[in-house]
Amino acid sequence: MCLIYSSLCLHSLPQQDNNLNGVDLQTGSNANLTRCTIIRNGQTGLLVSDHDTFVTAVDCSLSENDRRGVTAQHQGTFHLRGCTISNNRDLGVLLLGDSSPCMCLFVNCNITGNSEGAIQIHGTVPDTSSCHIDGEVKLLHTPPPRPSPIEPARQFSGLHLHVCSREHT
Repeated sequence: MCLIYSSLCLHSLPQQDNNLNGVDLQTGSNANLTRCTIIRNGQTGLLVSDHDTFVTAVDCSLSENDRRGVTAQHQGTFHLRGCTISNNRDLGVLLLGDSSPCMCLFVNCNITGNSEGAIQIHGTVPDTSSCHIDGEVKLLHTPPPRPSPIEPARQFSGLHLHVCSREHT
């Protein structure tokens, strides 16, 4: 397991066969993941939890995990571009916004073949319009959609982290 409490940049690194999560970002952590394979972990492939936590994943595979491909909760922020989230034994993606929404962006992702559905959202609905999604998208306790404060064209210039402004409602 890769447990992160600060900053990390992973390139073409496998994270597999862990008893818990493949990559677990805790409060205040930042990570760039590029062409990583995050498979067959005992829980979630990528866990983004708590406030001030941010990850960018580009061209990664999050597959065959015992629970979910991606879980974001309590203001966790992630941007996924060109990622495949498939064949997980639970959901592909779980977003738990609670009273503080997760800021999540999906660009050209493939979310398919997950046993319990593609995405389950508790909170703000992210833009997934450029993605191929095969499976149920469940919206629970979700407010009506509104324009995202994130501008997708500016989010992925290279592999550098940047400051992301967040709106709290």
